[in-house]
Amino acid sequence: MKRMCRSWMLISALTAIFEFANAAEPQRLPQKLLDHGWAELFDGKTLSGWQPTGDAEWIVADGAIVTKGDKPGWLMTSGEWANFELHVEFKAPATTNSGVFLRTVLEPTDPTKDCYELNIAPRENPFPTGSLVGRLKTPIPLAVGDGAWHTFDVTADGGNVSIYCDDKLVLGYDDPAPLRRGHIGLQSKQGEVAFRNIRIREIRDE
Repeated sequence: MKRMCRSWMLISALTAIFEFANAAEPQRLPQKLLDHGWAELFDGKTLSGWQPTGDAEWIVADGAIVTKGDKPGWLMTSGEWANFELHVEFKAPATTNSGVFLRTVLEPTDPTKDCYELNIAPRENPFPTGSLVGRLKTPIPLAVGDGAWHTFDVTADGGNVSIYCDDKLVLGYDDPAPLRRGHIGLQSKQGEVAFRNIRIREIRDE
């Protein structure tokens, strides 16, 4: 009986180690994306490469970065970027007010000076989903507050910022005095929101 117990304990320990190793293994971008210069900002398992600012609480659940939105704050990349293409998937209910921050300082206070704030917000918001807060409202109403996954694809090249939502161009913005460089940030403001499949590709001068 003692031998059986020891064997069972050994099998259980090995199983736990194996499961932990699998859980800790980050997801990888497909080789095709890597070959085209894309880099992942979120490994699907940890918050490595990100830093919180403010009081918001962030966790990783089911391969996504999640916050309840009951406390204000941001989750910012450790690195900064100038010109880039950005892909991010997001999911939120209709009442959520959140956003993706581009070329931002770590603790932005004015979206017209400190960052480009790509809003995730209700239709009645002055800057609904797909708008740049304080800068330009999207002319296209978006039905994205349905709790399903949606995509943003952003190109920021000099003063030109173009935003696609679910593969549809929803905003083109030309800044005569553009912000040059900054972090990528996820916002917690009001309501639950989740983000996943976050990747970036630098646009380099020829």
